[in-house]
Amino acid sequence: MGANVSACLGEQQPTRKPVALPATQSVARAVSTHPALQKDASRPKYFSDGDTRPVYRGAMYAFIRRSGLAWAVLCTYGMFAVWDATALQSAHFWRWDLLACRLLHVIALYFNVVLSDDLHNLDQRLGTVYDAPSTLKIEQQLHAQDWRAALAVPASYHVLLLFGIMEPSRTEMSDWLLLGVHLASCVLMCIRISPRRITPRRELFLSFVLTFVVQMVLLLVVFWRERAHHPWWLPVWAMYGSGLIAKGLERPDSETFGHHEVMHATTIIGHIAGIAVDVLTS
Repeated sequence: MGANVSACLGEQQPTRKPVALPATQSVARAVSTHPALQKDASRPKYFSDGDTRPVYRGAMYAFIRRSGLAWAVLCTYGMFAVWDATALQSAHFWRWDLLACRLLHVIALYFNVVLSDDLHNLDQRLGTVYDAPSTLKIEQQLHAQDWRAALAVPASYHVLLLFGIMEPSRTEMSDWLLLGVHLASCVLMCIRISPRRITPRRELFLSFVLTFVVQMVLLLVVFWRERAHHPWWLPVWAMYGSGLIAKGLERPDSETFGHHEVMHATTIIGHIAGIAVDVLTS
């Protein structure tokens, strides 16, 4: 997917020869070119849904992606998953299931970071070309893919907990029913999401929000039921939940760092906290 996005963007601007820079220089350049540090810090609205772009919209995703922090964390987690599956295979019958669940979780987090960066910072990537009519289709596609990636994150947590972390002897029929409802709602919404329906009229927005709320409630139920054995998953949920509450209340209301940016910040912290809890306690 990332290659397709790059190809689309590449058609709008001349190809430049990549120059390898040390990590510190890459981070410095990413920060120095952010619109918040320019004389005119205003950013254009989204063509796809008519929403405004606060100054720091997408800045955190851009930073962790370009600095290499996201890749370092995800690669380390992936290597831990492989080591845990091979080193402890004889002691844990379901270790290979846990490996598959963890790798699926890595993929979900990867696309969440990449697509959020691609969508929210599309105006910076294209520059003046962002005003071109063809940008609308690119942004609609990114918006649809970003929504699907967002729905995949809570689903991957549920699968990881039930298939990988919980002992098979403790799973009940109700656990499988909850997972079935969760995955069914996620898949149904992903099918309904269409780029052409991502418009300023927000035809799908309410359905997307309701689906995400249902997913988070189901995930809370699962974490609560498992609190006696794995209590640290509840604080992870609370981190994600606090951002969703800020988004729902639309507070803080700022064109620099608003409620949407708060949700992004808590999402990234939640990703890191979730990985840490899995590595240290599972």
